[in-house]
Parts: sequence; C-alpha cells; structure tokens
Amino acid sequence: MIDKARSVIFAAAAVGLLAGCSQAEPTETISEDQAVRNVVLVHGAFVDGSGWRGVYDILTARGYGVSIVQNPLTSLEDDVAATTRVLESQSGPAILVGHSWGGTVITEAGVHPNVSGLVYVSALAPDAGETTAGQYEGYPAASDFVIDVSEDGFGIVRPDRFQSGFAADLNDADAAFLRDSQLPIRMSAFESKLENAAWRSKPSWAVIASEDRAFGEGMLLGMAQRIDAEIVDIPGSHVAFITQAAAVADVIDRAARHVSNRTQDHASSQAATSGLSLPPIIGAAKAAEPLKAGEKIMTYVTTRDGVEIFYKDWGPKDAQPIVFHHGWPLSADDWDAQLTFFVNQGYRVVAHDRRGHGRSAQVSDGHDMDHYAADVEAVVEALDLRNAVHIGHSTGGGEVARYVARAKPGRVAKAVLIGAVPPIMLKTADYPGGLPIEVFDGFRAALAADRSSFYRDVASGPFYGFNREGVEARPAVVDNWWRQGMMGGAKAHYDGIKAFSETDFTEDLKAIDVPTLVMHGDDDQIVPIDASAKLAVKLLKKGELKIYPGFSHGMATVNADVINRDLLAFIKG
Repeated sequence: MIDKARSVIFAAAAVGLLAGCSQAEPTETISEDQAVRNVVLVHGAFVDGSGWRGVYDILTARGYGVSIVQNPLTSLEDDVAATTRVLESQSGPAILVGHSWGGTVITEAGVHPNVSGLVYVSALAPDAGETTAGQYEGYPAASDFVIDVSEDGFGIVRPDRFQSGFAADLNDADAAFLRDSQLPIRMSAFESKLENAAWRSKPSWAVIASEDRAFGEGMLLGMAQRIDAEIVDIPGSHVAFITQAAAVADVIDRAARHVSNRTQDHASSQAATSGLSLPPIIGAAKAAEPLKAGEKIMTYVTTRDGVEIFYKDWGPKDAQPIVFHHGWPLSADDWDAQLTFFVNQGYRVVAHDRRGHGRSAQVSDGHDMDHYAADVEAVVEALDLRNAVHIGHSTGGGEVARYVARAKPGRVAKAVLIGAVPPIMLKTADYPGGLPIEVFDGFRAALAADRSSFYRDVASGPFYGFNREGVEARPAVVDNWWRQGMMGGAKAHYDGIKAFSETDFTEDLKAIDVPTLVMHGDDDQIVPIDASAKLAVKLLKKGELKIYPGFSHGMATVNADVINRDLLAFIKG
C-alpha cells in the first residue's frame, strides 16, 4: 500500500500542475443579496482536496466562500465527521458538492441545516439503508477500473489501469503524477449503510461525464434520475472535476443561484400575501405566487421532481396529526369515514392523493414505492408534521412501511397497516405462499383492456366481499370506489400494480421502531391474510396483529365503526 503521509504530500504538490488543466474564465460575480454564498467541496477516494483547485479558483473569483474538506478515507463515519466540521463553520447556507465517493459522504452529511442544495459530480447517491457497493448491482463491471487491495484493507486504483479507467482525459504526465500520489481508502467504507438520504429533502444536481469509466454513464444517469436531480452532461473522464473545472463550477453556481432565488421569491410572495400562511413548496419548479382576485387556495405540495401532490389537512394545527395513506387505485377520499371521525375527536387529520391518483398530477413516471415514500416526505416536511400516526390501507400500507422505516427522528409516533400488502404479495423463493405473477399480469391486462369495467367488477365483487353469499351489496359504495379510480391516471394505475405486488418490504418492516398495529380481515380476497399480515407482524419489532373474522379488504369503509373504535384505542394507548 502507498504510504498515506507520502501520498498526501504528493497530492498537495499536484495543485499547481492540475489547476492548469482548466483556467477560470471571467464571469459575473454574485450579487451582494444572494442568499447562498458558500460552497463546501468534498473529494472522493484515491485523491485529496487539492483536485478541487480549479473549481475553487473559479468560484472564489465569483465571490463565493469556498471550503475544501479533507476526507481521511478511513470510514464513512470519519468522512462524514470531517464534512460536518466544515459545515458547522459556515457563516450561512451552503451548496455541498461531492465527487465520486464524496457523493456518498454528502448524501449522509447533507441533512445538516447549513446545506441548501447538493451537487453530485461523477458520484453515486445511495438511499438510507443502502451502501455504496450496493449501487453497482445490475451494472456491468468496469473493465478499465480495477482496485488493488492491500492486506490491511486499503485500496488504490491499479496503477497500470489508472489512466484508462480513472483519468483518460489527462495527459500522460499529469495522469502519472495523479496515479503515483493516490490516497488509499479503507474498502470497508463502501459497505457502510447510510442512515440519511439528504437528496430526499434537498434539491440536487448531477454532473455526468460522458467517458466516466469508473462508474459508467448509465449507472450515473440511473442514479441521477432516481434522486430527481437536474442532470448536466459534460465531456471527460472520472476526473472531469479537474479537467472540466469551469463546467463543474458553472453547475455549482447555478445551484446556488437557483436555491437563492427560490428562497427570496418565496419570502417576497409570503410578504405579498399580507401574513397569509401557506405551506412551503418542497423542491418547487417555481416559487409560490401571491393569490389573485378570484383564485382559490389549493392544498398542494410540489415534490422535488415537480409533481403536484394534493392533500387534505383538517383540524387544529397544534393537535397530534394522523396521516392516512390510501390504496390502489383510489384517493384520499377513501378515508372520509376516518377523517370525519378523528377530526371530531380533536385530532389533526391529513390525507394525500398519491401521484397519478385522485387530484394529484398524472405524471408518466415515478410510480414505485421509493417515489411514493418521497412524496409522503414532501407532504410531511411541508406541513412540518411531528409525532404523527401513519395509517395505510392496502398499497398505502406498503407506502407507510417504506416511509416510516426511513422517516426522520420525531416525525412518527405510531403506525397502522390495514389490509396491507407487506411483506410482499408476489410468490417468491423467500415467500412461497404469495400469489403467482400471472395473477398480476391478469390485473394489468384487464386494466389495459377496459379499466372502467374492471374497476366496477373489483368494487362490486371481492373488494368489499359483496360477492359472498348473504352479503348485501351497497351500490353507492361501489360507485364511489369506481369514481375515485377513474379520477386517476391509467398509466399510474398500470405501473402501480407492480409497485404493490412486487415490492419486498421485508427490510422496511424490520427497520420500523415504533409501535405498529396490523389489522386484517380473515376474508380478505384481495390481500390474503396468510401471505401478508401474519408474516408482517413477525418482522416488526413492536408489532401487534388484530384479526377481524369475516371482514373484507374494504373493512375500513363497510365496517368503519369497528375499525375507527380500534384505531382510536391504539392511538390513545
């Protein structure tokens, strides 16, 4: 292994050499009233902070205060601690920038209140509970990027592959210098699970180099799309932050100006409304505008990827909140019996329409549990809901599991899963009692052929148990189910079948650390109890199972009096 002290000296000496790869160009300096004037740069593995010299020079010339973190590269914890120390020293809000492994570091450290935005430069962005190493799964191995690992567990890029796999756009002499001054990283750091995912609550930008052979353009693009980052493509290798310093600096500058403008515009809008309290917009594409004559106040939150999510928010704002998560393909209206009951009990009740459902935007993409949970977080953050009870039915139960497992401390007090899909509906090797894929293929085929008839058949038959002998059908209930379903988008509902049937919530259930009530009817024809509730409760740390003999999948509606009574007892208990 290369001696670490020696490599630090070599890397520091490279500043002058590498800075010459990209000279700062004259540009407009930032205005005195710009809100975000600080930038924190975090380097990746195998190099040190000196590689940021070109970016540093450009940004400081524009008037930014720039700090460079020197990661010890000994562990994720150590690198996050180093980054946090620098963030603590900032005089105001900052844009946090990470290259390569630095992307993982800023994902964990970026929840710091001094961070206003994130810029990923040739970097991966794992989610909470994931590892950096896990992001490589599903992508072909990079043949030109090979890491040699020493006996003590530290790794460097294999010298004979360094230029081709890491720094192909550097000239031979500069590439050789960077190769021979590598900083090794303890390889176990790549296996560390993150506790935070700052990109879920902070606007993000992703700079992707077209010839990056360390990660690959496809991997970086997939990662950027997953976190809903604004994507900027530039030419260059994995060290494009050195060779294309001006382009990278421009993205950082753009991020700082965007966040500053959004903050200032929002403040101006608030002042213009003469004290009217409106919920903040999370990652909105445009700032909130003052109300005009004849306009109505609409309860929407705009997510980081620009999707408008409709929500209801009733009751005292200082009361304990109860958040309701609807099932497929319905809307927040499916909770009317619970919303009216609990608001009359003095609680604050909140229910949202999932993306593509009800009154929320009918977008083409994002109909998966990760986006669903992120949308919940956008509503929670906008309304600043704390100590909330989250209640989910069917698909909404999966949404609750995914969100609660990753929720910030203090946000969730308890959770309830009603007729819920976890741990997984699909038959798998781990869950042989699940339903075969052909069942869900049949759902998709019926929806695509004639969803109007399909929805009426579901509601009038198995959903509420109206197909059982001796059960009297309730046409108004069927009509209301059909109405809610037809309000939403066909593509969202089509894609959502995979989301509710094929998502494995095992790890989510294991991660939930709040009291959780699992409620299920033993005559549920939609989500069989043996493949769901009875398995889910075994995975929960603080789970309680309550079985309702003869109750259907739609018991929260047709047996609302019983369900509401038991929910109240659990919430108060």
